[in-house]
Amino acid sequence: MGKKSGKGKEKKLRRKEEQAKLSAAQSVVDAANAVDDLMKPLTPFTKYDRNGLIVSIGCKRISELSEEEFNWAFDLTKDNMQTL
Repeated sequence: MGKKSGKGKEKKLRRKEEQAKLSAAQSVVDAANAVDDLMKPLTPFTKYDRNGLIVSIGCKRISELSEEEFNWAFDLTKDNMQTL
């Protein structure tokens, strides 16, 4: 028989690399989901009260959002991400 090509090995290596990337990304997502209060490190920035402007900033998980809040956030993101 003739010499075997290395295409199979290349494909297997690419699959392993892709799986490693996915695994690394999933571990980052899992670590972020494990945090209970995402705003804790930013506590000094959660309230703003100057010149009659009072702002309170918070963070909610998607499961805690009402449909109205979800649609507002989605539309805001969509409007800001679309090309001009």
